[in-house]
Amino acid sequence: PLAIELAAARIKLFSPAAILTQLTNRLAFLSARTPHRPARQQTLRAAIEWSYNLLDDDEKRLFGRLPIFRDSFTPHAVASVIFARPGSGGPGNETYAEPPQVSNFDVLEQMLNLAEKSLIYRVEDHPLLPQPRFAMLPLINDYAHLHLQADPDLATLQRRHLAYYAHMSIYSREGVREAKQGNWLAYLDHEYGNMRAAMEWALMEHQTDNGMIEDGVEIIRSLSNTFWRARGRLTESRRWLELACALGNRLSPRLLSHIYGQAGVAAQWQSDFTTADHYFRQSLAIARALNDDELLRLNLQFLGLSAGRQGNYTEAEAYLSEAIAREEHVRQGELTYNQMVAMSNLAIVQKYLGKYEAATDLLLRCLEVRRQKGDLLTMASTLVNLANLAVLRQAYDESTGYLRESLLIRRELNDQMGLINTLAAFREVAIGRQDYARSVQLQGALEMLRHRFEVPMTPVEQESTAADLARARAQLSPEAFATAWQAGSSMSLNEIIQLALEI
Repeated sequence: PLAIELAAARIKLFSPAAILTQLTNRLAFLSARTPHRPARQQTLRAAIEWSYNLLDDDEKRLFGRLPIFRDSFTPHAVASVIFARPGSGGPGNETYAEPPQVSNFDVLEQMLNLAEKSLIYRVEDHPLLPQPRFAMLPLINDYAHLHLQADPDLATLQRRHLAYYAHMSIYSREGVREAKQGNWLAYLDHEYGNMRAAMEWALMEHQTDNGMIEDGVEIIRSLSNTFWRARGRLTESRRWLELACALGNRLSPRLLSHIYGQAGVAAQWQSDFTTADHYFRQSLAIARALNDDELLRLNLQFLGLSAGRQGNYTEAEAYLSEAIAREEHVRQGELTYNQMVAMSNLAIVQKYLGKYEAATDLLLRCLEVRRQKGDLLTMASTLVNLANLAVLRQAYDESTGYLRESLLIRRELNDQMGLINTLAAFREVAIGRQDYARSVQLQGALEMLRHRFEVPMTPVEQESTAADLARARAQLSPEAFATAWQAGSSMSLNEIIQLALEI
């Protein structure tokens, strides 16, 4: 209320639009020197300062350091970054099957004290996240940030913040492949502001410490692993990966190889195969120079994926088969995550080569293992691939069974890229069932989603879609075709999902 009163006092001098512009410097602008007000009510800064002066020294120190976090923060993060507590998630201290619980209750107590004094507030709980989360109102954050900038330990706090989020991102890298992946994706959603702040500080502030730069790049590697793709942020992913690639020999060769590989994957998802293959070959060259068989297996898989998406199926089969054989030789019977991804991609290639039975066997094997692991994301992709094979056998009921399960998983995990793939498979079923109006509606919806998330079709997808649309045009009047397309392209995501479930 005081902020509104102080802003209203400026209305004689500024238009509402001008007031909005001036609010970029909120603490200085929101003031009104009037004799009938107490001093603490004459400027917003004075009001916050009055509350600040009532804090004890420990509370003042905590309050002045909280702006090191962007958007929001948990007691676990505060304990590690501000208090440097051992066992709070710092380098090498813990591993997590799911996002961490509260372990420092004295820190939580201090945060609750600040919340009771209205200097921070509790963020609404997320059902998949175990910790309470707090944030500051922007005006209060502005004031606290002045104390942070004057803190002699600011550089230390920034290094701790970077190290904490680098290590939490590494824990998430495995977490998003296991049974608690929904929890980890929700964690990354909530901590994305902090992850981004850490990346910016590590890569954009002209750091000279290669260790800190590598911490920032580890966050990029972790987010590009699943999160950016699941959230439909491919363009953002590519921007960060290209920044990391440009660091060259400031990174360790092994980390650089991983980053080149991820940059290639992000490029091929946007059908930029020239750039993708450039990065894949750079990554492969490092793997060979290091004689690193794990990196070599990973790069063979990348090259197979790219070749398959370009329609070079014989080449893709060779790359993927070699990657799987090398993995089997090392693991001796254990089916690893990377091996299953390679097997799924090989099954897609075998489908195009007409090896339907072999492809189905591979996918069913993958599905069984990922179901046991609780890896819903990989399950959803495998179900789509099984559905596509069922369509080729005209087993449409079987196909829609797979696709409905996949769609529910995608929706539950908010997997934007995966939704596009599942919906595209539903469109194939609609064509097979000669439900041409719904197939055109779905294609209109898919075009809209692809444009929104900047995910163009591959040449193979373009050819298949063009043939299907030609069939639909032959069966529908021009008016009916246009109406169906317009209806699909204007639907909400929930309406698109409902349309697919009706097929």
